[in-house]
Amino acid sequence: FALMQEKIYMSKIVVEFLQNNCDVSYEDLLNKIETTVPPAGLNFNRFTEDSLLRHAQFVVEQVESYDEAGDSDEPPVLITPCMRDLIKLAGVTLGKSRPAPNKEKGPTKATTTKLVYLIFDTFFSEQIEKDEKEDDKENAMKRRRCGVCEEPGWRGDDRCKACQNMVKFGGSGRSKQACLQRRCPNLAVREADEDEEVDDNIPEMPSPKKMLQGRKKKQNKSRISWVGEPIKVRPGGIPLACEEEAGAGAEVSRGPCPLRFCRAMGRRTITSGVTAMWEDSSGQMFHAHWFCPGSDTVLGATSDPLELFLVDECEDMQLSYIHGKVKVIYKAPSENWSMEVG
Repeated sequence: FALMQEKIYMSKIVVEFLQNNCDVSYEDLLNKIETTVPPAGLNFNRFTEDSLLRHAQFVVEQVESYDEAGDSDEPPVLITPCMRDLIKLAGVTLGKSRPAPNKEKGPTKATTTKLVYLIFDTFFSEQIEKDEKEDDKENAMKRRRCGVCEEPGWRGDDRCKACQNMVKFGGSGRSKQACLQRRCPNLAVREADEDEEVDDNIPEMPSPKKMLQGRKKKQNKSRISWVGEPIKVRPGGIPLACEEEAGAGAEVSRGPCPLRFCRAMGRRTITSGVTAMWEDSSGQMFHAHWFCPGSDTVLGATSDPLELFLVDECEDMQLSYIHGKVKVIYKAPSENWSMEVG
């Protein structure tokens, strides 16, 4: 009886803790269990990790029952990170085991015209084979049942529309759909693990601003000086804003003037426009509005190396970071662009 009480109270702690904490780790759950004081009058005085792993099968089954009783729009508790780790550590079996059907899928070929087939087979053969393998794996995961879960035991008129259409329940069997109320915890846990791995493997494309932050910028050794008088001067006598500056034989004026910067980690340069110039305690400064090269967009290596895109990123920079002045031509879209591109 004491063993059953330990199982019940531990299941209660786990379910109540996961109701309001969906993204906690296994260590957080273990800390919650170990810091919880058992009720008075029991034969044990604390919960441990050994007791959690020993009763893991019972705890997971209670969590499954809790998810089945919840609404369809509620996120299942079973696929939380801490529950997935508990299932792996304790080797919990979800549902009752029975052999899964072994069905092989035959090869299929798409039908196209001879010209299209030759073009795609010549230029994109490797990519097509890779995509087909990934699609087959994803579709097989969606269609395949784990072979462990039992079918819902419906009685009378409580069956869903898919069950009513089945031959064994007196239907025509034309829809060929699985029970709408059928939930597979095995596939839910497996898909949650795969989604987590996919999210970890997605590379983050750095913005031009982030590419400059955290790196040692290469300063220009050429002399840079102000040209003309400042527009406004602070009471201390420091110029607050200027119209032009000169450096390395080139003059830069305030406005959409493209400049070029060197990256310390490579030969690639970053281009920006000048929107303001001033001088303060940090030295001679300007406000840079960044341009993004086509290689950092979805176009990737297929983009024109001379094409730039204006992005919503800006930063205050020192004039010593300027490498040179470049000429950028703005190509405005035509007035009838919507009809030209379809």
